[in-house]
Amino acid sequence: PYAGPATFARIDAHPISILPLGEGWLVAAHGEAFIAGPGFTATNRFLVLDASGKVVRTIAAPEARFLNGMAMLGDGRVLAADSILGRIWELDVPSGALVPW
Repeated sequence: PYAGPATFARIDAHPISILPLGEGWLVAAHGEAFIAGPGFTATNRFLVLDASGKVVRTIAAPEARFLNGMAMLGDGRVLAADSILGRIWELDVPSGALVPW
């Protein structure tokens, strides 16, 4: 029988997008809720979670404004859509480098 939803991870951010990594997950998130107003656009970040849901790394994305979709390129590189800027970002997860794609 279906037991209902369960909490996988508790994070200190508002998740927008999630992507599986080999041994865990990558979450694009904002530091503030949308109802806080435009301030949420200045708090973008990526969170790397291990397989148990524990945050093991935070990668700041201060130039991004609304990270709302991701796709794996390979070799630890991820594309992330930024719908406010109309830009695609390339994130190198191992180094934390974030550049326009």
